[in-house]
Amino acid sequence: MHYILAVSGGVDSMALLDMVATGAETLPLKIDKKDIIVVHFRHNIRDKAAGDRDEEIIGKACARYGLKCVVGESHDLGENSSEEQARMERYAFLNKVGRESGDNYVVVTAHHQDDLLETALMNLIRGTGWRGLAPMANSPHRLRPLLGLSKTEITAYAINHGLTWQDDVTNFSPHYFRNRVRDMVAGLDAQKRRQLIELIGKQMALREEIEPGVKHLADALAIQTKRGVEIRRYALIMLDADIALELLRYLTRGRLTRPQLIQLLLFAKTAQPHKQMVWKDIHAQVTTQYLLIC
Repeated sequence: MHYILAVSGGVDSMALLDMVATGAETLPLKIDKKDIIVVHFRHNIRDKAAGDRDEEIIGKACARYGLKCVVGESHDLGENSSEEQARMERYAFLNKVGRESGDNYVVVTAHHQDDLLETALMNLIRGTGWRGLAPMANSPHRLRPLLGLSKTEITAYAINHGLTWQDDVTNFSPHYFRNRVRDMVAGLDAQKRRQLIELIGKQMALREEIEPGVKHLADALAIQTKRGVEIRRYALIMLDADIALELLRYLTRGRLTRPQLIQLLLFAKTAQPHKQMVWKDIHAQVTTQYLLIC
């Protein structure tokens, strides 16, 4: 197993790097150093000097720990690029490094408890339904070992261990929705924070129960063709609406919001043959009997 460690140069990922490299008890994960590949991705959204400083900090730390570091960069992102665009390019590179290391790999990120709360609140504001309260689930190729630690705890670890990092100025820009939500999380008192974390935990447990059943249902009802995935419209009509929405979410690879999924389900049930619906990443079309998703 290769562990692709995503390191940005910020306090969270530099703390994770130190924890992994030194086998810190704080981390609920022990990794052999020979299996670690540190990966830094330059988004090139900030000025070049800031990017160079990140790379310098990470390079010196990797040399000190005796770890391999791979650096990639984007040539498409600009100052006004969205968080989603940056995330997609970053993960594409992380997975590329992982595949090149062998089939058996996992991407390890420094997402922590505050990130979890921010993402849950962002999803609720966007109207993603119950699943929005169950973000950041681990998967065969994704691991987030710091979800049990708060930002305050991680920063304290970095200070106590004399770590070097650089703050990303984009984390303070109101241009990004997450930064505005971050202020909301910072304003939560201890009781509300605890209640929200408990609710997220219950929803994540529910997600782990539901997803295997949804995959089994998709395997039974959907057909993979050269054009995309086909499913009988009658099957969607007969299913309970909540189950049908979960099935469509799975078939669209989680790329549609809940309101969009509701639109797609209504389209599948009522649209005339040969009608189409198109989103940025999803194209849907109906025949007399089938819904095609590609």
